[in-house]
Amino acid sequence: MKNILISTLGNRDIQISLKARIPLLHKKYFIINNDDPKFRIIEKSKHSFFDVSKLLFQNFKRYSKLIKFPMVDTALALLNNKVDLIIFTTSHQDPPDKQDCYYLALMAKDHYNNEDFATETRFCPYNPTDFRNLLDYYLKLIHEFKGEKIYFANSGGTPDMRAASYFAGIFSNVDYITINAREKKANATNFRQQENQILRHTVQKMLNVYDYEGIRNLPVSKAALKLSEDALNLYNLVQFNVDGKDGKKPGYEEVSKRAICLLINNMNACYKQGRYVDALGRIFRIEEAIGQLLFYIELKAKSILDNDDKFERIHRTTSEKKKNTELIKYEKLIKSTERIVEIVKANYSEIICSKDECSNSYPVFMNNTKVSLNCGKNFYYFFFRSINQCQEVYDFFEKLNNGYKQDSNKLQELRNSSIMGHGFKGISKPEIESVIGSYSEFLQTLVSLCNQHLSLQYEDVFEKLNKEILANL
Repeated sequence: MKNILISTLGNRDIQISLKARIPLLHKKYFIINNDDPKFRIIEKSKHSFFDVSKLLFQNFKRYSKLIKFPMVDTALALLNNKVDLIIFTTSHQDPPDKQDCYYLALMAKDHYNNEDFATETRFCPYNPTDFRNLLDYYLKLIHEFKGEKIYFANSGGTPDMRAASYFAGIFSNVDYITINAREKKANATNFRQQENQILRHTVQKMLNVYDYEGIRNLPVSKAALKLSEDALNLYNLVQFNVDGKDGKKPGYEEVSKRAICLLINNMNACYKQGRYVDALGRIFRIEEAIGQLLFYIELKAKSILDNDDKFERIHRTTSEKKKNTELIKYEKLIKSTERIVEIVKANYSEIICSKDECSNSYPVFMNNTKVSLNCGKNFYYFFFRSINQCQEVYDFFEKLNNGYKQDSNKLQELRNSSIMGHGFKGISKPEIESVIGSYSEFLQTLVSLCNQHLSLQYEDVFEKLNKEILANL
């Protein structure tokens, strides 16, 4: 990696020692430099800087040992002269403006070549007060040396040149050297502090909408990159199914609780991002996951599931004198309508009004309501209503689903008509709020119910990660 010094040049960059012997014919072009009385500068208010600098360049052999570039020298001193290439850049308009520094750049190039530095020139064809075009020019210039270590000395030139060069180098690992002309002191940290403030502000805005992938494309620390990657994995439910505290693979209950917590976090992120279709899909899935976990807890309480979360299914011969048993994991059990029917008929016969209708297409009658035993969220609602359990949980879900009426369940209707279901309908914020009401109240109630009835101990993992990312920028 090479060290590249890009230096903008302005009228005050070229100076001539007060002790230097200037031809009498040329003395009228110079005045004493107020910032440093030991030097003269070109009197640009009465003379064309472009013409005078051209005259100096044409007489460069005479002036070469008299001319100084104090601000460039100060920048080089800060870098201990460890520079592989100096790029002098300044304005050169067509036609030339009287303030253009074209010949100044040519003199600087020759001057530092004589000092054994490798030098090049780059000329900007735009007005040095044209911020928009200057910005584009500096962006291309910095990109030209992408992969090298760039130092940018931008004290020379117009305020617009300085501002445009700063904007062009944000988040590009460019070190800017600012110079106090009177004190002849250089500083390479001022811009880094400003850039860090911009970075923090930018990251904060991105964290507000959980844009972790975007943060990974910014010049943040390795720790912040790792935290952003962790957040993405949690956002996509990649990391939740890990070993338990004892090193063993966690059981269904622990995994389910972790998944529900992350689903709620994920739903919250989607809602804040304005992704209302995805938020709706998460609400639908969260309700189903809560039902599955509550059903699991109920079966465990009645010892229908063993210590390994398995259900013992009995297969009998036609004579029913012999029987075979099959152990089925709960995760597999809830995917089978046939096995759910078997459990309900054997253990909850009191809630079935007509056992005959359980044998074919598996509908049952619970509290005079015909319900399919497919393990969807409707089943869990009517099941727990029938056994008078989890009343508070299903009061909450009943309102969301309008009593689970097949012809007027707005939640189900919105979900099914969207890309989360079977259609292409878009979902707006007013539409989702027509189902859930105030989002903040909805989230607060949902979390409270989960903490109370599932011992969930919900935590906003993304807000926690956001604080860690900001602390490690």
